[in-house]
Amino acid sequence: MILGTTVTVTVPFGSDVNSTHGAEQVVIEAASSPLPTPTVISTDRVNSCTPAKTGEVVCSGQGGTIDLIPFGATSSTFITPPGGPIADINYDDGDCMGCGAMVDDMLSLGVIATGNGFFPLNLTNNAVGSVIPTNTVNADEAVGVNFGYDMANGHHRILSANYTANPAMNFASSPPHFQIIDLSTPATPVTYELANDQAFFLQASHTCSNGMGGTVVQSDSMPETTAIDTVTNIVYVTFHTPSACFLDPPNDIALFDMNQATFTKGGTAATTTWTSAGMTIQSLTGMNLNGVDPISVEPTNDLAIVSGSFPPFGVLQLPSTSGTGTPAISDWVSASMPNDPSGAAWNGWPEPNGLATYFSPNTSKSMAVMMNSGIGAGPTYLAIVDMKALLNAQRDLSNSHRIDGTINLQTTGIVSFVKVQ
Repeated sequence: MILGTTVTVTVPFGSDVNSTHGAEQVVIEAASSPLPTPTVISTDRVNSCTPAKTGEVVCSGQGGTIDLIPFGATSSTFITPPGGPIADINYDDGDCMGCGAMVDDMLSLGVIATGNGFFPLNLTNNAVGSVIPTNTVNADEAVGVNFGYDMANGHHRILSANYTANPAMNFASSPPHFQIIDLSTPATPVTYELANDQAFFLQASHTCSNGMGGTVVQSDSMPETTAIDTVTNIVYVTFHTPSACFLDPPNDIALFDMNQATFTKGGTAATTTWTSAGMTIQSLTGMNLNGVDPISVEPTNDLAIVSGSFPPFGVLQLPSTSGTGTPAISDWVSASMPNDPSGAAWNGWPEPNGLATYFSPNTSKSMAVMMNSGIGAGPTYLAIVDMKALLNAQRDLSNSHRIDGTINLQTTGIVSFVKVQ
C-alpha cells in the first residue's frame, strides 16, 4: 500500500505450512527515517494479503475465512463465505483452504481463491457473492492457488492457471489448465478455458536427474503462479517444480500476449474458450533458482522479481511492446540473497507467494519486497531489492545470467533489510 511517500506491506505470520495467527503492517519506505515500528494486527491464520486503494487490506484465511483489516486498525473482521465447509486446494507439497487474494479497485471487489472456487467480496458492504466454480473441463480441476488479476484497459479478469494433486489418487496431478474469468459483471461471471491447454503446457519436455543416478523426462505440467504486466498486457505463468526434478529443475516461464487474445463463447463450458496468437514457453537458462515459482511484476519498467523459495532469486527484463509476434524475455539474472542482519540464511517463503513489487514514490525506482521463511512466529526480516540495479550489476564471466559472486549486494545498495518483528 502506497500513501504519499510511505510504502507499507502487510506481512502474514501464517501460511499453508505455518499455523501462526496474526500479521504485521510494516513500513518499508518513507521520505524520512527512522521507519516507524511495525503494527501488530490480530487476524486469523492468513496466507495472502492485498491492499485496496482505500487502505483496507483483504486477506485469505487458511481456514477458509476472509479477513478484512480496516485502514489503521489493529484487528481484522472475519467473514465466513456461505455454503458450508471450505475444501482444500491440494498441490504437490501442500494444500490451502483460503489461498491467494486480489483486489479490483475499480469494482471495489475482493477475490479469494479457495478449494470451493473463487469468492468475490463486495468491499462496500462486505457481502460475499456466490462462489465461482471451475468449469470441470479437466479432471480434478481447481482454481489457481496463486492467481493473477487483469485490470489493464478496463478489464476485470481473474487469471487462474493451475493443476491439482488428488489425495484420492496418491496425489497424482491433474492435467494443467488456464482459465480466465471475466468479472465485468460480477453477478454473472464468464469463464473461458485456454483452448488446447494440455497440448500447450505439455509441449516443453526436459530430461533431468532423479537424484538416484537416473534421469526422467518432465514437462511443464504444474502451472502455479500467474502475474500480469498491466502496461504491455502480457501474462506470465511460472511452474511448480515436480518432485521428480527437484534436484535438477527447469527454469521455464510461459508468456501470453493478451493484446493478441481471442475469446469464444460456446454453448458449453468445454467450448467457451480463449487463446492467443502470441504465447510461448521460454526457458531461462543459466539461472540458479531451483525452478522459477513465485513471480511479481512491476509494470512501470517492465521488470519482474522471481524466486525458487531458496537463497537464489532473480530479476527479469520483460518485453516492453506487445500486440504482434511472440513475446520474449530479453534479459535475466540471478543472485544469492545474503544472510539477514541476524546472520540467518535466507530461505524465501513457501506457498502462497512471498513477493511483491512497487514503484517507489521517493526514488522512482522499481523495487521488490521478499519475505523470508520464518519458523513458528513467522518471518523476521523483509528484503528490499532494487531490481534495475541487480539487472545492471556486473555478471559472472562464466555465466552471463548470474551476478559476479564478489559483489556485496548490501553495500552496493542492491539489497536492504527491514525488520518485521
